[in-house]
Amino acid sequence: HYIVIFLLFCLIEGILYIFYYDRTKNEINDQVNINLEEIEKIYNSAIKQANTSSNNFYYYYLQKNKIIENFINAYYADTQERNSIRKQLQNILINDITKNEKKRIKAVNFIFPDNTVFLRSDFPEKYGDNLSHRQMIALANQNKLRYSGFDVGLTEVSYRYVIPLHDQYNFNGIIELKISVDFFFDY
Repeated sequence: HYIVIFLLFCLIEGILYIFYYDRTKNEINDQVNINLEEIEKIYNSAIKQANTSSNNFYYYYLQKNKIIENFINAYYADTQERNSIRKQLQNILINDITKNEKKRIKAVNFIFPDNTVFLRSDFPEKYGDNLSHRQMIALANQNKLRYSGFDVGLTEVSYRYVIPLHDQYNFNGIIELKISVDFFFDY
């Protein structure tokens, strides 16, 4: 008699456990899916904002101030003129980037068609000019297309927007805009 009551109790507990476990598991899965969808929306929004900021910086700042034109001219200039152009561009960029309150654009790097760095606005003496490990630079050189995304540099991971400069006749080099990963934490 006690055994039947005990077995009945175990059966009821088992059914309740299975029902409760299954319901709880479904609720947790639903919540995880909702959270993942929200994270994906936030991520896509941040990526879109980063690309928009980079694109705006390229079109409205670099082109307006003839920075691109001077960079292209520097490739064909003699050493003295090249150094003069580099100093001029470095002063413009460093002053303006450090004044940028939102710090969206952290650095701007100019790379000649032969893959040598002409100018880095972010501490060239610290980071050096080695681009051999950079996948997006290689892709932009090879395909002459824009690339953007997270990329590993020598000292950090940052979001990079790589713009190849070319017309129908010449490949004129690459401009790389770097956005700090901190930018994405705002989202």
